[in-house]
Amino acid sequence: MPASFSALPDLAPDHPLAIAHRHGNLVDLVTLGAAAGVDLLEMDVYAHQGRLEVRHARRVGPWLLEGWRLHRWGGPPLHLEDVLTSLPAGSAVMVDLKGRSADTGALVASAMAAALPGRGYAVCSRNWGLLAAFAAVPEARVVWSVGSRRELRRLLRKLGEAPVWGVSVRRQLLDRTLVGRLRERAHVVMAWHVEDTRRLEEVLALGVNGVICEDLEVLRTLMGRRVSTDSPHLGMHGG
Repeated sequence: MPASFSALPDLAPDHPLAIAHRHGNLVDLVTLGAAAGVDLLEMDVYAHQGRLEVRHARRVGPWLLEGWRLHRWGGPPLHLEDVLTSLPAGSAVMVDLKGRSADTGALVASAMAAALPGRGYAVCSRNWGLLAAFAAVPEARVVWSVGSRRELRRLLRKLGEAPVWGVSVRRQLLDRTLVGRLRERAHVVMAWHVEDTRRLEEVLALGVNGVICEDLEVLRTLMGRRVSTDSPHLGMHGG
């Protein structure tokens, strides 16, 4: 395993990753997620006028669109470098690339190298073209995200061509057979969104080895069940 990945957790089938959804989107949430001991703090990043903004909502002029809710900005935007500066030592992030700006991937790769040189991180997106910027970045582990059946069919075709490090799939699309197929070609199979302990039990029974959840108590339940292992597996596949 490359030394640059010492900040990322070891991974084995009995050690599923605990990923705190949106806990990289606010500095206060970074602190809470890090204190809980999760493996990855997920953050949503858009490129806007050459800067990287951390937010889940989409810009619509002077407004932000969150689902079907439209609201005004509550203050200046939070930038990626601000979050990375607040990241405690030993914590790792998963950057979810949002939007369609073609330079998002390159800007994030540059920002990560500047703020956290040599520290490993994961990067994901449903806009897979943005992930190409990380193909030659040794610190990055690339995760292909899927939120629809159409995207899932595309993913299965891609996995037939070459394995990937990780995939992140909407929970409702998963079943045991599919997870088995994905585990043959991807080192990490993540389920999102896992809202409660009942859903946690369901996805673990399917065989996923990564859980994306906003509720830290659910993630604490996951981490409390881990079986320790001396066999690191993080670097099985490249991105």
